[in-house]
Amino acid sequence: MGNISVVRGGLGDVYGLGARPAVRIGGDITFTTTFSVREGDERLVTRITDHGPAGFEYVPGSATVEYRDASGAVQRESVTPEVGAGAVTVRAPGTGWPLSAAPAKGVVLTVTYRAPLLSIPSEVDGGGVTFDVAGRGEGLGWTAMGLPVDVNLPKSVDSLGSSSFIFGS
Repeated sequence: MGNISVVRGGLGDVYGLGARPAVRIGGDITFTTTFSVREGDERLVTRITDHGPAGFEYVPGSATVEYRDASGAVQRESVTPEVGAGAVTVRAPGTGWPLSAAPAKGVVLTVTYRAPLLSIPSEVDGGGVTFDVAGRGEGLGWTAMGLPVDVNLPKSVDSLGSSSFIFGS
């Protein structure tokens, strides 16, 4: 990606092995993807698509974009994304969100997903991100970035919506 750095992290409702992101079945996990430029020319990010973990659902209203405007002030926008099968896409207004090394200007996309109720405790891939940069073509990035997420049992069986279970002998 030349001089563009992309970092993805997740924060769920519990911690997984080695303090990696984890979520309970039916719980929410928030992914934050940070775009920055280490050196060189300014870039304009025009589109970002967040690829969530397989089977997880986007939590409506959770997508936000944060960036520094031309004056250097931090701007935080709630965005109305295009939601597709496992992907949440946001498009920049105007020419794009600026990335610059000096002064440090980055773009941060935050998106929350809900773990499916029919999950089983396991490790899943935390998804990834693809994006467009003005003048650089389309589809840069990775649909999977190798971020493991632990899916754990809920705190109680009742949190799954069941009021009783019958066990036979």
